[in-house]
Amino acid sequence: MEGRIRFGEDLVSRVIGGEADAQFEFYALVNTYVMRLCMKYRNLDCHTIEDISQTICLSLHRNLPCIENLEAWLATAIRRRVQDLDAYRFISLENVSEQATRQSPEQSVALWDALHRLGVLCKRIIFFHFIHGYSQRSIARMEKLSEGTIPLRKKECLGKLFTLYHGEADGG
Repeated sequence: MEGRIRFGEDLVSRVIGGEADAQFEFYALVNTYVMRLCMKYRNLDCHTIEDISQTICLSLHRNLPCIENLEAWLATAIRRRVQDLDAYRFISLENVSEQATRQSPEQSVALWDALHRLGVLCKRIIFFHFIHGYSQRSIARMEKLSEGTIPLRKKECLGKLFTLYHGEADGG
């Protein structure tokens, strides 16, 4: 019940009771709260944050009577949506198999294995630049890095990928 106090126990019970004014007020508060929490995650644009907020509000509407700690539920739901989004981005990249058809199946598997063993920042830089075609400026903005560091980081990440692909060391 502790989580509901932040949003007002009375407000939550009126929402569960079906009062339209209470629902409007409650979901406006939840939407603001969700958007504020989403802002803490890097690389989420406004449209993605709005999508996450809408998904969470729909899920919250179905589950509200069963939720004991609203703040914890919202934080967990946001984290899961962001993780799902990241997983979707990486899975959808595997569907980009034009270049993979030029390689043997073993080479494709080895390359994807090497990519997945890279550190998160290296994965993101490589995927954003080579697969999505983002500019250095866009990558720097999304990753909150200096634009001047992106070429060096990209070169280091490609070196790590090359090393991992050829079976040596672990990615950073």
